[in-house]
Amino acid sequence: MKKHYIIATGIMFFLFISALASGLPAEDAAKGFIWVLDDRGSGNIDVVKVAIDEKRELFRKKGFKESQDLDVYSKDGSIWVIDTGNNQVVNLSSDGQTELARLSGFASPFHGALCQKEGFYWVADQDHYEVVKISTEDKKEKIRIGGFTNPHGIKVSPFDNTVWVSDAAGGKIIKLSQDGKILGQLSDVGRPWHLAIDSSDGSSWVSLQAGGEEAQESGLIKVSADCKTILAKNNDIGSLSDFAVNPVDGSCWVITKKDGLLINIAKDAKTVLIKINKFHGAKSISKINPLDGSFWVGIRASAENEGRVVKLSASGEELASIGGFNNPILLKIKE
Repeated sequence: MKKHYIIATGIMFFLFISALASGLPAEDAAKGFIWVLDDRGSGNIDVVKVAIDEKRELFRKKGFKESQDLDVYSKDGSIWVIDTGNNQVVNLSSDGQTELARLSGFASPFHGALCQKEGFYWVADQDHYEVVKISTEDKKEKIRIGGFTNPHGIKVSPFDNTVWVSDAAGGKIIKLSQDGKILGQLSDVGRPWHLAIDSSDGSSWVSLQAGGEEAQESGLIKVSADCKTILAKNNDIGSLSDFAVNPVDGSCWVITKKDGLLINIAKDAKTVLIKINKFHGAKSISKINPLDGSFWVGIRASAENEGRVVKLSASGEELASIGGFNNPILLKIKE
């Protein structure tokens, strides 16, 4: 018994020292967390952090308007939030108690993405028709890149650290270097909306939004890593609420907007591998765990049930569930 106690104590001490070395709070290094944007209605959004093992809400930060995106900086655990309705970007401490920065000068910013490797936060500033690069250290703008029509989605590739932008009204998908140089571009692709990068090969899945002046079709396309070729396309899937790519097999899990179906599509963007219709009200999906293929789904509240986030296996089996939400529209996971 004494030997086991010493070993356990040693493990906890190692985790604590590792946390200090990485700059993260000790509890963040030792536990899994979910960060959620919880839509409370009328444009009111809460930022929520939950401990996975304990299924306990650690904090709920109110006051955000129409927010659609947040990201978590791995270096210090701080949270970057796009506060769309207030035309601001907000940086919160890991425990949610301290506002580290509140940046203005935006016009309907919609999505943002952290460059974890170099410490920059990129923002799609829609109504200024620009993308903006912000330092996570001094919280200042470094560059603004114009020439967009309606920059909506933005992601930093975990494969090569490049920045991908979906210019919805412009019908373009653009790949940028970290200094803002255009590395690749696709035009006339419809209305590109959201992006998900495959960390295994650098390719990007892009959802297409219906509408626009030319009545564009909804659907899903897969774009080559150099952002010059459409590798696959699916216009039968309809509009999507959210999606995430599985880096293990190249497939993509999607949530359909019309009926909340959860579908796993093969890397050809057409073959349906799994279809799940029991999670009505599904709105958001986390990144796929590359170790076991598991992921989390956010499900809005109904007349019968509270909103919740659910962990699913690679085959779609329910593994865990955490309640207490209204409409979890975005999830970030650290397990």
